[in-house]
Amino acid sequence: MKKFSTLFVLMFFINSFSQDSHKECGFDEVMKKLDARHPGLKKYREEGEQKILGMNQQAFLNKVGATTSKNALYTGQIYEIPVVVHVIESQDPANANLAVTDQEIINWIGRANSMYATTYGGNFYPEGTGATGGNVIPFKLVLAKRSPSCMPTTGIIRYNGSDLPGYDDSGVSDTGATDSQIKNQLAPHWPENSYFNIYVVIGFDGQQQLSYGLMGYAAFPSSYDYDYESFMKVATIKNQNDTTLTHELGHAFGLYHTFQGVAYTSQTTCPVNNNCATDGDRVCDTSPSRSMYSGSTPNNNAIDPCTNQNYDGTQYNIMNYTNSNRKFTSGQRDRAILMMMEYRKDLLNSLAGTDPATIVASPVSVVNAQCSPSGIVNQTNSAVGPTRVIFGAINSMSNGYDSDEATPVYYANYATATCIRPAFFTDIPSNTATELRVTYAYTFNHAEKFKTKVWIDYNNNGVFENSELIVNNLSANLTNSGLTLSNNITPPANAVKNVYLRMRIAVDAATFNGVTFPDFDACSQLQYGQMEDYAVRISETLSTSDIKKDNSETKIVFIKTDNKLQLFGNNNAKFGNYQIYDMSGKLIQKGNSDTNEIQINQQLMKGSYIINYSEGDKKVSKKFLNN
Repeated sequence: MKKFSTLFVLMFFINSFSQDSHKECGFDEVMKKLDARHPGLKKYREEGEQKILGMNQQAFLNKVGATTSKNALYTGQIYEIPVVVHVIESQDPANANLAVTDQEIINWIGRANSMYATTYGGNFYPEGTGATGGNVIPFKLVLAKRSPSCMPTTGIIRYNGSDLPGYDDSGVSDTGATDSQIKNQLAPHWPENSYFNIYVVIGFDGQQQLSYGLMGYAAFPSSYDYDYESFMKVATIKNQNDTTLTHELGHAFGLYHTFQGVAYTSQTTCPVNNNCATDGDRVCDTSPSRSMYSGSTPNNNAIDPCTNQNYDGTQYNIMNYTNSNRKFTSGQRDRAILMMMEYRKDLLNSLAGTDPATIVASPVSVVNAQCSPSGIVNQTNSAVGPTRVIFGAINSMSNGYDSDEATPVYYANYATATCIRPAFFTDIPSNTATELRVTYAYTFNHAEKFKTKVWIDYNNNGVFENSELIVNNLSANLTNSGLTLSNNITPPANAVKNVYLRMRIAVDAATFNGVTFPDFDACSQLQYGQMEDYAVRISETLSTSDIKKDNSETKIVFIKTDNKLQLFGNNNAKFGNYQIYDMSGKLIQKGNSDTNEIQINQQLMKGSYIINYSEGDKKVSKKFLNN
């Protein structure tokens, strides 16, 4: 993807206000710069916001296991996120005090996890309700145990930043090394669908010896993969009580500042709050307060001038600018889970945090393709290719072909599992349509057309035939934004069923600088773009005769199409509190569903499973099969 340095605009903005010992976050300026560079990104983000706003959020949270008790305490899943920490070191003796050990990084990660778990202690609020209650953010950062090459790793990788001109003197800045230089020349991302990439740098804009100023930044989960990361200052590790990592990853989970819409330096303007779900930070249990950037933090007995009521704990919120961080809210928790499930579900299912000695069998097997693209003609950083694919249970984000990556990808085989991620697969019904959405970014600086093609190997012979081409789209000239194509896919009657079939998606430039490129097929060498493979299984439709209608006993059916469990046989049946175990007794998922459905939030390997749930006053234990 064509790169820019985030830091130039960031430093101009921050330095205007860094004459005191306040700590700053670069999120707002980073997002502003990304939106300017990618005009379609904001629209894409707003579409996701509207989707989340329009859903039954509580039912969805319950189905994915993010449950709470009657007294509002969190009882649901803890989602592990593998992280890789890229440490950009300085060899300059003047920066010797900025060296960090592995143990310091491990402790730093541990402190963030305890803040998310409400177990940090000190002034942090333990889990509870009201203004003085903390709320669990159910994400746990786990240092990667598997490298992209399937070797054991500590998840902490060190690089010599002194190789980059200006780094020793200025750290990351417009006068030192830019963040793009660090990623492109020294420490490239590890695959974003398996790792969250954290960069530890000596400092920003020559302020490395200061424990204040710009401390770090991160971008929203809806950002393109190249920008989905966090850059952090060494001082955030050295300060035992620093909350910057917890705050910045809050942004990476989809949380805004609590004072969103108002400059953090303003003490006279209140955030707009006509609709708490769409204004400000879009969370309804954080009041529309100003930031606590200046002066002392008021207590809950003081009056908030933005609400004319007592402060409600928002002044202590970790997503505020305050010198007394103490809590998250339940609304922030719900939003973070919804955002991560919408944009980064693959990351939550990553295998990169699993011990390398553990064998994880894949439930997916597909016939080998008779051909794959052999390469790419124009090796550029234009990032042409699918950036998001949504089809049934598949919800994949990727980067397109990008020559700035350590190993640029012109062909990605997501149909089969690797050591760091499961296969990307779905079931679709045989006689009704399933929506397929393919998104790609516009990254050229002049108007061009793009071609999108999709094939499904319906006869399962490993060959993508002309009759199996299900999408063939030529765009109009695009100038400022990418495109999302939507097609409803109904398999033909003669398609092979009940086995996984290979689906291939290709996006490439159709024109460039007045040249029209020749058409391509599923085996062609592309010009600028990328091909991606996924696994699709066509399921026979369940007829009513297949479902026992004996109301004396309900039947559990695992519906692959939607990756969910459903109760049949009793119109009033619902799961209530449930726990799902594999046959070894390992807890797979727990939660509460007040319907007859449970949404499974991860890939299940082939085999038998046990579900315990309540049926009226009875405790029920039943087996179901994933084959």
